[in-house]
Amino acid sequence: MKNSLTRSYLLLVFTVLLLGSAGCAGRKQLPVDEAQLAFDDLRAEMQSVVADPERVSQAVALVSELEENFAHVRQIIRARRAEFTVLYADYDSTQADIDMALDKILSNSKANQEMTSRVNRQLLDILTAEERDAMQKKHSDALVAAVRALQLS
Repeated sequence: MKNSLTRSYLLLVFTVLLLGSAGCAGRKQLPVDEAQLAFDDLRAEMQSVVADPERVSQAVALVSELEENFAHVRQIIRARRAEFTVLYADYDSTQADIDMALDKILSNSKANQEMTSRVNRQLLDILTAEERDAMQKKHSDALVAAVRALQLS
């Protein structure tokens, strides 16, 4: 049961970081420096909790992959927002045009969710239950702040 809760916590954190940013496409974005701080803090937590250098290296590489995807998602959100704004303001746009634009947004969101799930499964394979539990108990201030900012934006 406890292992299940720990897995749920990790999945929630990573999913909120990536999908939360995609979900608030029409709202204020998380500042880049705050996101950078959150990912740096997560890497530092992993380095302080995981004793095996090889596993730390693998876990940190996965977090870096998440960070790169997060930045990519932010760029996609900006581009999609601009496209949708122009499309929605154009009186000649049809419902099919709007539906196609929304389908692109949904498709991107699903792709990000799949990537996040894949990375989460890999992290669960790399980290032991004790390490995941230690990270959960530490509750990084920066990571919690980033998650809150995404939820409130």
